[in-house]
Amino acid sequence: ETPLQPTPSDSDVVTPRADLTLPIPQPYAGESGFRDDYRCFILDPALTEPRFITGYTFEPDRLDVVHHALVYRAPAAQRAKMDAAEARDPGSGWSCAVGMGPGSGGDLVAGWVPGQRPQDFGEGTGFRFQPGDFLIAQIHYHYEDDRPADQSRMTFELAAPGAELTALETNELVGP
Repeated sequence: ETPLQPTPSDSDVVTPRADLTLPIPQPYAGESGFRDDYRCFILDPALTEPRFITGYTFEPDRLDVVHHALVYRAPAAQRAKMDAAEARDPGSGWSCAVGMGPGSGGDLVAGWVPGQRPQDFGEGTGFRFQPGDFLIAQIHYHYEDDRPADQSRMTFELAAPGAELTALETNELVGP
Protein backbone atom coordinates (compact mmCIF):
# COMPACT_ATOMS: atom_id res chain seq x y z
CA GLU A 1 0.00 0.00 0.00
CA THR A 2 1.43 3.37 -1.02
CA PRO A 3 0.98 6.39 1.29
CA LEU A 4 -0.84 9.38 -0.21
CA GLN A 5 2.15 11.66 0.43
CA PRO A 6 5.74 10.60 0.90
CA THR A 7 7.07 10.79 4.43
CA PRO A 8 9.78 13.47 4.67
CA SER A 9 13.24 12.25 5.51
CA ASP A 10 14.68 13.33 8.86
CA SER A 11 16.93 15.81 7.02
CA ASP A 12 13.80 17.58 5.65
CA VAL A 13 12.46 18.33 9.14
CA VAL A 14 13.68 21.31 11.17
CA THR A 15 13.95 20.12 14.76
CA PRO A 16 13.55 22.95 17.27
CA ARG A 17 16.15 23.27 20.01
CA ALA A 18 15.11 21.75 23.33
CA ASP A 19 15.52 24.90 25.45
CA LEU A 20 12.77 23.84 27.86
CA THR A 21 11.43 20.37 28.67
CA LEU A 22 8.08 19.99 30.43
CA PRO A 23 6.80 16.51 31.30
CA ILE A 24 3.34 15.74 32.63
CA PRO A 25 3.91 16.42 36.36
CA GLN A 26 2.74 12.94 37.50
CA PRO A 27 2.18 9.81 35.38
CA TYR A 28 -1.44 9.15 34.42
CA ALA A 29 -2.81 5.61 34.12
CA GLY A 30 -6.42 5.96 32.97
CA GLU A 31 -7.92 6.29 36.44
CA SER A 32 -11.22 7.64 35.05
CA GLY A 33 -12.27 4.24 33.70
CA PHE A 34 -13.28 5.72 30.32
CA ARG A 35 -12.16 3.95 27.15
CA ASP A 36 -11.72 7.38 25.48
CA ASP A 37 -10.24 9.55 28.18
CA TYR A 38 -9.52 13.27 27.74
CA ARG A 39 -7.17 14.53 30.43
CA CYS A 40 -5.69 17.99 31.03
CA PHE A 41 -2.33 18.64 32.64
CA ILE A 42 -0.64 21.88 33.68
CA LEU A 43 2.78 22.40 32.11
CA ASP A 44 4.41 25.42 33.75
CA PRO A 45 7.39 26.99 31.96
CA ALA A 46 7.98 29.21 35.05
CA LEU A 47 8.96 32.17 32.89
CA THR A 48 10.08 35.27 34.77
CA GLU A 49 10.26 37.56 31.74
CA PRO A 50 8.38 37.81 28.43
CA ARG A 51 9.55 35.12 25.98
CA PHE A 52 8.49 33.65 22.65
CA ILE A 53 8.05 29.94 22.01
CA THR A 54 9.30 29.39 18.46
CA GLY A 55 8.89 25.63 18.07
CA TYR A 56 8.10 22.40 19.89
CA THR A 57 8.25 18.66 19.94
CA PHE A 58 5.61 16.49 21.63
CA GLU A 59 7.06 13.21 22.89
CA PRO A 60 4.43 10.62 23.78
CA ASP A 61 5.56 8.26 26.51
CA ARG A 62 3.01 5.56 25.63
CA LEU A 63 2.28 5.68 21.92
CA ASP A 64 0.01 2.66 22.38
CA VAL A 65 -2.55 4.74 24.33
CA VAL A 66 -1.85 8.40 23.45
CA HIS A 67 -4.22 9.19 20.57
CA HIS A 68 -3.57 12.93 20.14
CA ALA A 69 -2.83 16.10 22.13
CA LEU A 70 -3.84 19.77 22.05
CA VAL A 71 -1.80 22.33 23.97
CA TYR A 72 -3.13 25.69 25.10
CA ARG A 73 -1.45 28.83 26.38
CA ALA A 74 -3.26 30.04 29.49
CA PRO A 75 -2.83 33.49 30.99
CA ALA A 76 -1.50 33.80 34.54
CA ALA A 77 -4.92 35.11 35.63
CA GLN A 78 -6.40 31.62 34.94
CA ARG A 79 -3.94 29.68 37.11
CA ALA A 80 -6.08 29.54 40.27
CA LYS A 81 -9.05 28.28 38.23
CA MET A 82 -6.97 25.52 36.61
CA ASP A 83 -5.36 24.55 39.93
CA ALA A 84 -8.88 24.23 41.40
CA ALA A 85 -10.00 22.01 38.48
CA GLU A 86 -7.01 19.77 39.09
CA ALA A 87 -7.63 19.66 42.85
CA ARG A 88 -11.28 18.57 42.36
CA ASP A 89 -10.29 15.55 40.27
CA PRO A 90 -8.32 12.74 41.94
CA GLY A 91 -5.18 11.48 40.24
CA SER A 92 -2.91 13.28 37.82
CA GLY A 93 -4.52 16.18 35.92
CA TRP A 94 -8.29 16.48 35.44
CA SER A 95 -10.99 15.28 33.06
CA CYS A 96 -11.53 17.76 30.20
CA ALA A 97 -13.43 16.50 27.16
CA VAL A 98 -13.70 19.97 25.54
CA GLY A 99 -10.43 21.95 25.53
CA MET A 100 -9.39 23.29 28.91
CA GLY A 101 -12.99 23.76 29.97
CA PRO A 102 -15.53 26.52 29.35
CA GLY A 103 -14.39 30.09 29.95
CA SER A 104 -10.76 29.07 30.38
CA GLY A 105 -9.34 31.89 28.29
CA GLY A 106 -6.66 29.74 26.66
CA ASP A 107 -5.26 29.90 23.12
CA LEU A 108 -4.35 26.79 21.11
CA VAL A 109 -0.58 26.91 20.47
CA ALA A 110 0.42 23.31 19.73
CA GLY A 111 -0.93 19.93 18.82
CA TRP A 112 0.21 16.42 18.04
CA VAL A 113 -1.05 13.31 16.24
CA PRO A 114 0.86 10.07 15.63
CA GLY A 115 3.46 10.53 12.90
CA GLN A 116 3.66 14.30 13.32
CA ARG A 117 7.12 15.81 13.05
CA PRO A 118 8.56 18.50 15.34
CA GLN A 119 7.13 21.96 14.67
CA ASP A 120 9.17 25.09 13.94
CA PHE A 121 7.02 28.23 13.65
CA GLY A 122 9.32 29.89 11.13
CA GLU A 123 11.91 32.62 11.18
CA GLY A 124 10.91 35.66 13.24
CA THR A 125 7.63 34.26 14.61
CA GLY A 126 6.44 32.65 17.82
CA PHE A 127 3.85 32.60 20.56
CA ARG A 128 4.44 35.33 23.15
CA PHE A 129 4.32 34.26 26.79
CA GLN A 130 4.23 36.68 29.69
CA PRO A 131 5.59 35.86 33.16
CA GLY A 132 3.13 33.52 34.88
CA ASP A 133 1.53 32.28 31.65
CA PHE A 134 1.44 28.50 31.50
CA LEU A 135 0.39 25.64 29.24
CA ILE A 136 -2.41 23.13 29.49
CA ALA A 137 -1.90 19.87 27.60
CA GLN A 138 -5.15 18.09 26.76
CA ILE A 139 -4.26 14.50 25.94
CA HIS A 140 -6.75 12.06 24.44
CA TYR A 141 -6.02 8.54 25.66
CA HIS A 142 -7.64 5.56 23.96
CA TYR A 143 -7.53 2.33 25.94
CA GLU A 144 -8.29 -1.24 25.00
CA ASP A 145 -7.70 -3.51 28.02
CA ASP A 146 -4.46 -2.25 29.55
CA ARG A 147 -4.08 1.19 31.12
CA PRO A 148 -0.33 1.77 31.27
CA ALA A 149 0.95 4.88 33.04
CA ASP A 150 1.89 7.69 30.65
CA GLN A 151 4.20 10.61 31.32
CA SER A 152 4.44 12.28 27.92
CA ARG A 153 6.49 15.45 27.64
CA MET A 154 7.08 18.46 25.45
CA THR A 155 10.24 20.28 24.54
CA PHE A 156 10.14 23.90 23.47
CA GLU A 157 12.48 26.18 21.60
CA LEU A 158 12.54 29.71 23.05
CA ALA A 159 13.67 32.93 21.37
CA ALA A 160 16.43 34.81 23.17
CA PRO A 161 15.31 37.02 26.06
CA GLY A 162 14.25 40.43 24.78
CA ALA A 163 13.76 39.22 21.19
CA GLU A 164 10.96 40.97 19.32
CA LEU A 165 9.20 38.61 16.97
CA THR A 166 5.91 38.62 15.12
CA ALA A 167 3.45 37.21 17.66
CA LEU A 168 1.42 34.30 16.33
CA GLU A 169 -2.28 34.10 17.12
CA THR A 170 -4.72 31.25 16.70
CA ASN A 171 -8.44 31.09 16.08
CA GLU A 172 -9.86 27.78 17.14
CA LEU A 173 -12.98 26.95 15.15
CA VAL A 174 -15.11 24.38 16.91
CA GLY A 175 -18.10 22.95 15.09
CA PRO A 176 -20.91 20.67 16.14
